[in-house]
Amino acid sequence: MPLFRPNVKRLKKKGDVNGLIKALVYRPKWAPPSGEVKQAASVALVEIGDPAVPNIIDTLNQPDKYLRINAVKILGEICSIQAKEALIQSLEDEDCDYRLEAIKALGSFQDEKLTGHMIQALEDDNHLIRKSAAELLEKITAGGDSQRFFGLVLAFGIY
Repeated sequence: MPLFRPNVKRLKKKGDVNGLIKALVYRPKWAPPSGEVKQAASVALVEIGDPAVPNIIDTLNQPDKYLRINAVKILGEICSIQAKEALIQSLEDEDCDYRLEAIKALGSFQDEKLTGHMIQALEDDNHLIRKSAAELLEKITAGGDSQRFFGLVLAFGIY
């Protein structure tokens, strides 16, 4: 645990992706977690973009649930092919909050190739995941037969 608050501007200027990732979970012992530091680090990682993606993907295997969820959100904002593949893999995680954030992050891609993954997510035990998957399917298929599809989803109680 660092003694001093991370200097996000300096970390960004140096391109210190690992330092920025550590700043995502900065929690001083004497004070509540700093949302300001976390937000600034998230923005900096998104602005760095593709070069940060491999390091962010590495954090998806960390035990800290909140770090993993933040990483998923950042990958959704970066929108690279490598980020999309990592988010798709995240759909298999056992943590339902994590899977839900992965679906939300995949919404940034609006890629019809995600349809199969979202249809599979419609079978999830968690109703929020099913709902988010259905909403993303509607978004992906907008302009097509989405109203009919969404009606079927509701009729079968998958939503």
